[in-house]
Amino acid sequence: PEEVLGRAATVTVHLTRGRTEQLTSKIAFASPLIETNGQYRVFAEVDNVRRRGNWTIRPGLTADMEIHIGSLDTQ
Repeated sequence: PEEVLGRAATVTVHLTRGRTEQLTSKIAFASPLIETNGQYRVFAEVDNVRRRGNWTIRPGLTADMEIHIGSLDTQ
């Protein structure tokens, strides 16, 4: 987890009708609990935007996240 915390990430959200929205982000949380399969939870913060009065990212949508290991955010 310490290797990904604060790293830049690209989040691709899968919208309706096959559309996608790609957002830049950073990893805000990485769980210290590692599952038996070697995986652990990470959270990325993204800015949600309104289009035509509706939020782009809504509950129930799926997303893919790419964590950029070589880009530590030092701010």
